[in-house]
Amino acid sequence: MTTIERVLRVLEENRGIPQSGEAIAESLALSRTAVWKAVKNLREAGYEINAKPKKGYYLPQASDILSKEAVEAQLEQIWLNDMGESFGETMKPVSLHIQVEKEVTSTNRELSARAIHGAPSGSVLITGVQTNGKGHRDHRFSSPEGGLYMSVLLRAEDLMYEKIPQITAAGALAVRRAVKDVTGEELSIRWVNDLYLHRKKVCGILTEGAVDLESGQLQWIVLGIGINYRTRPEDYPEEIRDKVGSLYGDQRTDKEIPPRARLAAAILRELFIQPPDAKELMQEYMQYLDQKGKEITVTPVQRGKEVYGKSYQAVLLGVDEKMHLLVNVDGNQQELGFGQVSIS
Repeated sequence: MTTIERVLRVLEENRGIPQSGEAIAESLALSRTAVWKAVKNLREAGYEINAKPKKGYYLPQASDILSKEAVEAQLEQIWLNDMGESFGETMKPVSLHIQVEKEVTSTNRELSARAIHGAPSGSVLITGVQTNGKGHRDHRFSSPEGGLYMSVLLRAEDLMYEKIPQITAAGALAVRRAVKDVTGEELSIRWVNDLYLHRKKVCGILTEGAVDLESGQLQWIVLGIGINYRTRPEDYPEEIRDKVGSLYGDQRTDKEIPPRARLAAAILRELFIQPPDAKELMQEYMQYLDQKGKEITVTPVQRGKEVYGKSYQAVLLGVDEKMHLLVNVDGNQQELGFGQVSIS
């Protein structure tokens, strides 16, 4: 790590607690001048670093600039709270390789490209802005500033479950638990890959992978998660403004808004402590399934495109262990795959 990164890590690990320049310098084997220059550079980069006379420098608890150091420091604290042991030694099946970018085209696209070139399992790419976010069936996923967009790479030997649909469910449940823990909000899950708050979409999940054409074996999966964190309706295209929400869309809220790094860390933690049994996983998924028992519109999908002229009404019954949607159509139960239909 550079001097700036090392100083930032100390500040992130001690959010809200002043650290004297002398103490930082001593802990990092640096000069006080080097620490001062690092703080100066961080401030110029946009970090809100406060200083108390005779106390030292500190980052406010609500500082919301995404950085690798911020996510790792939050994750370290989560692991310490859970296990009393240091980061990376107990709960994860793979080592995490976290990278944070100010802006990317799409975390899924970029991490998939890195997977092709040998990126290790456990690679994580996080950003606050996507210029060309990717949604289900190549729909565009609007990704303005103020969101949290992240993707995780898992290679075949480290996959939590054999089937892709269950990994999508694992991602949805990880987000739901993490949001509840960090913000106190209760999200519902809409089959197959969206999460809702107050009847508006606040999160989309996209699972993609690569298969060896000769063996037919899955090589790797990229799990993408996009969350509307503190975005506003005017940040989105007009045609979807009435459909999307945000965890902290009202900037006038009296609540202290937790940093996005805390939610990113909580999601990673939840993702790797899923129930080992697929049946238990799907039971939890069913518990929070949106629209259960209600009438929905089912639209067939052909060649990756919705055929709206053939839509029909059905009552949503639930989801089975293979992530198939169970519906009642005119008194007959049907089992639908997520590649066959979409619902609204």
